[in-house]
Amino acid sequence: MKEVWKDFIDEYIGGRLAEYGENTWVKLTEDQEIDNIISYIEDKINISAAEGLRAPNKKECLQVLSELERTQRLHQEITLSKGNHNKAKVSRSRYSSWKLYERMVLKQKGWSSNSIRELRLSAESVLKELSLNMKETGGPKKGLVVGEIQSGKTAHMAGLMSMAADNGFNVFIVLSGMIDKLRQQTEQRLQNDLVRQQVGGDITWNLLGYSDIDRRVSSASLELGKRSHKCYLVVGLKNKARLQELKEWLDYDPNKKRMMKVLIIDDEADQASINTRDVDKKERTTINRLITDIVNDGKFGAMNYVAYTATPFANVLNEVGDDTLYPQDFIKVLTSSENYIGLDKIFGTPDPNYSDGLNIVRKISDDDRDLIVEKQNSDEIDWKVPSSFKEAINWFVLCLVALRSRNYTRPVSMMIHTDFRLHSHEIISKKVEEYLRTLRDGFPSNLKTLKKQYVEEVSNVSLADFFSVMKGYEQEVEDYPSWDDVERELRELFELPYEEYSTRIIQNESNGHRSYGNGIHLCIDNSKSGKLKDDDEVLRLIYPEEGDIQKKAPGFIVIGGNTLSRGLTLEGLISTFFLRDTNQADTLLQMARWLGYRIGYELFPRIWLDSAAFNRYSFLQEMNNDLLEQWQVYSVNETTPLELAPKIKMSPSYINVKITSNNKMQYRRRLILMVLTSKLLFLVLKAKT
Repeated sequence: MKEVWKDFIDEYIGGRLAEYGENTWVKLTEDQEIDNIISYIEDKINISAAEGLRAPNKKECLQVLSELERTQRLHQEITLSKGNHNKAKVSRSRYSSWKLYERMVLKQKGWSSNSIRELRLSAESVLKELSLNMKETGGPKKGLVVGEIQSGKTAHMAGLMSMAADNGFNVFIVLSGMIDKLRQQTEQRLQNDLVRQQVGGDITWNLLGYSDIDRRVSSASLELGKRSHKCYLVVGLKNKARLQELKEWLDYDPNKKRMMKVLIIDDEADQASINTRDVDKKERTTINRLITDIVNDGKFGAMNYVAYTATPFANVLNEVGDDTLYPQDFIKVLTSSENYIGLDKIFGTPDPNYSDGLNIVRKISDDDRDLIVEKQNSDEIDWKVPSSFKEAINWFVLCLVALRSRNYTRPVSMMIHTDFRLHSHEIISKKVEEYLRTLRDGFPSNLKTLKKQYVEEVSNVSLADFFSVMKGYEQEVEDYPSWDDVERELRELFELPYEEYSTRIIQNESNGHRSYGNGIHLCIDNSKSGKLKDDDEVLRLIYPEEGDIQKKAPGFIVIGGNTLSRGLTLEGLISTFFLRDTNQADTLLQMARWLGYRIGYELFPRIWLDSAAFNRYSFLQEMNNDLLEQWQVYSVNETTPLELAPKIKMSPSYINVKITSNNKMQYRRRLILMVLTSKLLFLVLKAKT
């Protein structure tokens, strides 16, 4: 009967060979002997040894084989490179920067051994691409690292930086977006992971602020000699004034400049760094010009520019050349772990053998959408919030108390993202506060409604449903609490005085300490929000730190626009109400803050979307998978970044998704010609044979 299995698997593989090409499939399965594949199938569909003698059920086996292939493909390293590797090594010293990061940060945060190993190998492969000496490489090295939204890119950056520090790099510059709050978030993370956790190690990390660069610490005072074990870290904004200060600081002492071995990490590299001026006329935006001038300056000891992004379309479609930021030396695609909840796990895939996603998306009707869009743009406040809006808030409240009932202590959040305008955020905030009051004041009569929603949601996404989609999940998942436990915490929440039930973050002016109540903290996070007038209340989202006063898991309802669209991590995000009307793929993906790791509250996340957003995100999942499969083929065939000609799937007219803005993909015209030329050449060669 083994031959029956073998014939079936050979038939499946044969079909995939025709679709993907022999080299790709062979590399994906060369370590999988036929017996191992059969054992894998039997294990997945729970066939006993005796039952295994029967002919395979085609539908079941197709699903398992499709899953196996998909898992192999996603975990296959995707790297496009010129192949000029250095001799850098990952230090094994117990007190090296990498080993301390591994031991004091990753393991302390609960990373599995397998996840740490994957990060080490991935960061090491990028390390090998860098320039250790500009005289040897003949110029700077430029690369691109692509990772999914909130999939661990910052951990990868810190891992790469620690390895580079062990190999003699001494100046690290992280360009962290255009919003200072996001810069602060990144700076705090790197300060905790590298500076504070590595005291007494082989490397001494020094964090420099812009006040240091501008006035107190000149580059002439840096200790950069071969015997020095000091590294200097700058986390900066991508704006004209800050970049100009940084450039002047780097240029201050030519002798020290020649001793600098620099690693520039451009976080959110498709934002601001892209040249949106006419590339054919050699024009440059100010930020792009300043970054380019620093990177392409040949007077450093070593210079490396590594761009990180989840949306790389602009980085590979805009401009190419030695004087640009194009990743001409390498492109690396990071692999997300089995614990990552991405687009495919939420929206499913078009593959009929692997189609189901988690049942966590809820619909915002057209009427509900139209009502909110109309009212948030007016001054009218006397209107009733629609049913989907209430359901999203109800679910947040239910999850908050459910998690509290099992002694969860981390922040729990809801995101409301309906518009980018500041006035709209104020209107929505008032309606949220009004509904929270109604929910509390009418608690006895609302209890039945809340219980019904909880029971329905628990049945919609069970523990078994979760594992049927999240195959290979590496953490234990706790089931939902009973309704009795939820009701007990719910009553305690609604019995709070109103000023504590619906509250703001309180910050003590004298010592800076913040206190968090046992109720729900309302936050507006946008370019204008800050401290409220005449008191100690803070309007903007600030999560608790060590030393901040709190008794239970703090709850946050966060209303905002562009500051919620990129880079910001919303902790414990379990309810999202999303109505932004944009059709650019990169912008849409960056807004999907619900993607990521949900360890400790896996069963709770829900997302409310209107039909337009749902269709667009479903298409983006297809587009991303299609691009990933192309890059897999390029990687197997050892294509270099300069030979890259990506084909981006176009959306149907009713979905209407653009890749990115036109001025961010000016190189696409030449790429289209390259793709057409390659197709024509293929047809000619085929005709000759």
